[in-house]
Amino acid sequence: MESLTEAKDSLELPRMTTTDYPNVSVFQEKGWAEMHSDLENPDQDTFLLFKSSPHGNVTSPHVDQNAFAILQGGKALAVPYGYDGPFYGMPEHAPWAGSTKANNCVLVNGEGQEGKDRGKIVRIEDLYGRSYVVGDAAPAYMGKLKRFERHVLFLRPGLFLLLDDLEAPAPSSFQWMLHALEEMELDEGRVVSRREGATLDVRLACSTGLSLSQTDRLSSEKEMQNYWHVTAETIEKRKAVRIGAAMGVWGPEEVFEMTMLEHPGWFGARAEGDFGVVEGWVQLEPGAKGPKGYPAPVPDGRAVICGVTVDGHRAV
Repeated sequence: MESLTEAKDSLELPRMTTTDYPNVSVFQEKGWAEMHSDLENPDQDTFLLFKSSPHGNVTSPHVDQNAFAILQGGKALAVPYGYDGPFYGMPEHAPWAGSTKANNCVLVNGEGQEGKDRGKIVRIEDLYGRSYVVGDAAPAYMGKLKRFERHVLFLRPGLFLLLDDLEAPAPSSFQWMLHALEEMELDEGRVVSRREGATLDVRLACSTGLSLSQTDRLSSEKEMQNYWHVTAETIEKRKAVRIGAAMGVWGPEEVFEMTMLEHPGWFGARAEGDFGVVEGWVQLEPGAKGPKGYPAPVPDGRAVICGVTVDGHRAV
C-alpha cells in the first residue's frame, strides 16, 4: 500500500482560474454574501462582504449581523475592528473586538446585538451589472429593535447604495458605525476613507439629520491597534427611521466622480468615470414617490431602492 504522502503526490487536482468564480457568491445557509466588480482582476476589484447569518454567532463571540466590509484592489477601506493578534484573549480584547459597536453595523441607544441571536439574508439578486442583497437582523437585538432590514444595491464598477430601515419599540437614537485602518476625513454628511491610493467616499442622509464624530478608541480601555471609528448618530429620537448611504469606491488610477441627487423623500447619487455612468436612489420617507423613468413601484412609492446600471438597465 502506498504511503499517505505518495497518495497525495499522485493526485491530479483541477487547475482553477478566476473565471471559475462568479462576481457574486451567496452562502445562504451560512448567511454570507460577497459582491465583486471584477474578480478576474483582483488588483482593480471592488469587493463588499455582507453577513446576516441564521446560525447566529455559535462559533465566535462576534455579534455582527447585517455588517459589511469593503476592499478595493485588496486594500481595506471599511473593516471590522476585531483581530486575532498578540492581544487576543486579553481583557481589552474580548469586550470590544466582537461587539456590534466594533463592526460596520447599527446601534440603538448605544447598544448592539446580544449573544448568539440570528440574522438572515432574505433577498439576493444579480442581473445586468448590478447586485442586490437584503438582510434582516432585528432578532439579534433581543427586543431593542422591531425591524432592521439592510438593503445593499451594487451598481458596478464602484457605487453602493445602502438603506437601513429601522424601527424600535419606543423613540430611540440610532448610531451608524464605520471603521477603518486609517483616520478618515469628515465633513457634513460625508466620510472618506483612504488607503494606499484606494478611496471609499460615503455620503449619508437621514430625515432626522445625523451628527458625525470620530475616535481612535472604542472605550476607556487601551486600544491594541490604532483603528479609527466613525459614528453617525440620529439627532432626533424616533421609533422608526431610515438611514441612507451612497458609497463610491475607486482605485488610484481610476477616474470617478460622484454627484449627489435630490428628490422629495429620496436620496440619490450619480457616479461617472471612464466606465460610463451609474445612478442609484434610496427611499428615506416611507411611501414617498420616487423619480420618474423607473418601473411603476418607484414613482408609485412602493419601492425602497432603485438604480441605473452602466449599460442603462433600470433596477428596482
